[in-house]
Amino acid sequence: MNLNDLFKDSGPKVYYKDLEKLKKTLTQFHDDGANLLQVLTDFDRTLTKHSHNGVVCPSTHAVLEESELFSTEFRRENNNSQDKYYQLRWTQIFLKTKGKLMVDWWSEGHKLLIEEHLKKSDLQSVVRESAIQFRDWYENVRHLLCTNDIPSLVFSAGIGTVVKEAFILKSSYRDENIEIISNFLHFDDHGVNVGFKGPLIHTFNKGKMSHLNREYFEKNESRKNVLLLGDTMGDLEMSKNLDDLPSVIADFSLQRLKLWLDFDILANSLPDAGEKVEKNRPFYREAYDVVIEDPESMRFVLLILSYILEVKEETYVVRSPELASVDSRNTNPGLNSRELACPSAEDAGEASARIKESAIIYVE
Repeated sequence: MNLNDLFKDSGPKVYYKDLEKLKKTLTQFHDDGANLLQVLTDFDRTLTKHSHNGVVCPSTHAVLEESELFSTEFRRENNNSQDKYYQLRWTQIFLKTKGKLMVDWWSEGHKLLIEEHLKKSDLQSVVRESAIQFRDWYENVRHLLCTNDIPSLVFSAGIGTVVKEAFILKSSYRDENIEIISNFLHFDDHGVNVGFKGPLIHTFNKGKMSHLNREYFEKNESRKNVLLLGDTMGDLEMSKNLDDLPSVIADFSLQRLKLWLDFDILANSLPDAGEKVEKNRPFYREAYDVVIEDPESMRFVLLILSYILEVKEETYVVRSPELASVDSRNTNPGLNSRELACPSAEDAGEASARIKESAIIYVE
C-alpha cells in the first residue's frame, strides 16, 4: 500500500489536522520500520466498540456493573451516582475541579463494586457473557503488531482485571507484547474482591500517573515512533513519560502520531449532549493528528500500520488455535463473538499468567 492509497481508502469519517505534516510523519514511520515503532493506547471505546448496530456496548466498568451477580441495591445506587456525575460533567464546576470530581466519581463507583464482594471464580464468566467487543479490524491490527514484534502499552482508567480477561477471552491474540496499566481488582486469600491496589487512575490523571509506565518506556526507549490511540483529551497524556527519558531525546527526534477514535461517549446520555459534543469537536481535531469518528471500526489504524509495515491488504489473515484462517475483507465478525473467541479455561489461565500488569489501584 502506498501513501496515496491510504488516504484515498480512508473513508468519510476520518479527519486530518494537517494532511501534509501527517504524510511527512507517516513517511518517516515507514522509512524507520517496525523496530522503531511502539503503540500507546487507551482501552475502553478505543480498542473496543462504543456501540454495535446502534446499541451501546459496555465499558470495562459497565461489564461488572451490569452483571446479574450484582444486587438491585447496587444498581440503584450506581445509577444514581452515574447520573449525578454525568450531569456535572457539562458544568463549569466540573471544568474547574475536574481532578477532584473524577477522583470522587471513580472512588464512589469502586466502593460500590467492593461492597458486592465479587468472587474471582466468577470473573471469567462475567466477562465472557458480557457484550464488550473489540472493534472491527482489531484482530488484524493485533496480527500485524504481533508478527512484527511491536510492543503495546494499554493505559486504561477502566477496570484492568476486566481488560486483561477481555484480551484472554475475546481476542485471538491474548498476550503477545501487551503491558497494562489500569485499576486492578484485589482479591483476598478466599478469592473475594476486597479492594483495589495502587494509585487511582481516572480519565484525566494519566499524565500524573505516567511514572507507572517508566519501566516499559525504558525497555523500549529506542522506539522513537509512537502511535497513540485514544478517545479523550486525557489520553494525550499517556506518552508524557517519554519526555523524561534522556536517552530517547538525545539519540532520536521523538515523534508521536495521535489518533482519536470515536465520538464522545456521552453523545446520547443527555438531552443536549449532542450539541455540546459538536461544540467541542474542533478541540479534538486540533489536539489529535487524526480524528476517526466511527463507533465500531479501527480500519484506518490498520491501513496506517499496513503502510508503515508494507503489508498488502490481500494478505490480511488472522490465525488462532480456535479459528480457521479469516480474511479481513469480511471484517472478521466472528472474531468478536463469544462462541468463537473464547479459549478453554486451561488456555485462559496460561494466558492470564503471561499478560503483565504494570499497575494496580487501591481505593481507601
